[in-house]
Amino acid sequence: MFYAAFMDMTSCRELGYGQIGPVNWLTVQRYCEVYGIAGEQREDMFYFVNKMDREYLNWLDKKRKRKEPK
Repeated sequence: MFYAAFMDMTSCRELGYGQIGPVNWLTVQRYCEVYGIAGEQREDMFYFVNKMDREYLNWLDKKRKRKEPK
């Protein structure tokens, strides 16, 4: 459930100056409202989406650095 939600929300990132921003808090909040996710499950949604997002952004950063000319 959390991975599917993360994949849905990943298209809602802010982009600027060639950088990909994180999935913002309001996106997660709205997703939970739309799908009726509440209580501990909502808290878990924030936690797991944030955790997956940080890993994804770290992976993208490492990938970008490998491609940079030396």
